[in-house]
Amino acid sequence: MPTIFGDRYFWGTRLGKLSLGLGPALAIIAAISVTSPATHAADDSFTDAEKVAIEALIREYIQTHPDEILESVRSYSERQEVAAREAAEANLTELREQILYDPMAPVAGNPDGDVTVVEFFDYRCGYCKRSLDMVMAMIDEDPNLRVVFKEFPILSPQSRRAAQAALASKEQGKYLEFHYALMSSRGSFDDEQILDIAAEVGLDINQLEKDMEAPQITAYLDSVQDLARSLDIRGTPTFVVENEIVRGAVDADTLRQAIEQKRKS
Repeated sequence: MPTIFGDRYFWGTRLGKLSLGLGPALAIIAAISVTSPATHAADDSFTDAEKVAIEALIREYIQTHPDEILESVRSYSERQEVAAREAAEANLTELREQILYDPMAPVAGNPDGDVTVVEFFDYRCGYCKRSLDMVMAMIDEDPNLRVVFKEFPILSPQSRRAAQAALASKEQGKYLEFHYALMSSRGSFDDEQILDIAAEVGLDINQLEKDMEAPQITAYLDSVQDLARSLDIRGTPTFVVENEIVRGAVDADTLRQAIEQKRKS
């Protein structure tokens, strides 16, 4: 049987079909997969010497065609990004009730407003803190705006503790005051600082500590993480205006335009 040691015919016949139409980088990935332990268990026809030779060819190709490798990787990443965004757009419709009307999510503004803006945020996110006054001003200036706050603690364990405390403050009817105080504060947000801020806004600290550990709060925060993945939300702040995702720390005019477009449609 011909082998790669003679004229690379073996390489072409065994791996060529895998690489056909896939591009150089994926051809190399296919070659690498042939030499992996998992594949070797299913196909042990390669000798150790043949696998060494294949690996040498892979290294040679990478060294002599770096631009093609990078272009293939870029192209693959772009396709993955497009696919993720398309899936997110589809999920906006499928998960509409959870996005806009989850009973666990705090609501500000007009609860019966004609347009809903959902903000995914983290209490330790500097960009979220800078967006605070903008969001509050929009609530004040627009009597038909409904705002939903989605605690999305991704930066640290302290972010999650702050989110737990904020959600627990709903039981005492002080969510918005506490939310504003947390967003206006700097620091690590350890439990001591969180409770100090809670005391400043008039919360019962003992009750808050008990309510923070409620299983429904844990379940809700986990569900927001799952929801964010479904919508391809990876950072904060991220806004959802009805059925449109507005990513990043955008300015007030950008949000206003999105809101007005929804009203017109």
